[in-house]
Amino acid sequence: MSTLTSSSANAGAGLDDTGPLPVRGTTRIAEVVVAKLAERAAMSVDEVVGLDRGAVGAMSGVVGRVRGGDHAVGGVSVEVGTSEAAVDLTAAVRYPAPIARVADAIREAVRAEVTGSTLLEVVEVNVAIIDLPLESDERRAPRRRVS
Repeated sequence: MSTLTSSSANAGAGLDDTGPLPVRGTTRIAEVVVAKLAERAAMSVDEVVGLDRGAVGAMSGVVGRVRGGDHAVGGVSVEVGTSEAAVDLTAAVRYPAPIARVADAIREAVRAEVTGSTLLEVVEVNVAIIDLPLESDERRAPRRRVS
């Protein structure tokens, strides 16, 4: 869980300077909160059709650079330290999207959302594109080999 120390009164809260004197303390941001922010940001990229929960465990070992816990939500795994966060996610993108550009857009959306909401520095966003659903896949009903 991340702990941020507040040193300025009403910073970023949209409050005016006429309020009471600041109360100092810490803010703890749970890994699940960062994971949900990253999930929301990734899904906001137009070409992303979904995030995969199953494959994120295979990637979670890649994030070992930030101290903190590991938490997975909806295809997103995060590690959160005291001032930094790292994110792994797995996504399916719409064909014929340019995969490298989509991955870059996901990285930027995640960085902006997590940093903007938590003030944590996002040190890396690892993106695994694991599926590219084709129109023919969507129209074709899955066949069962056994009944």
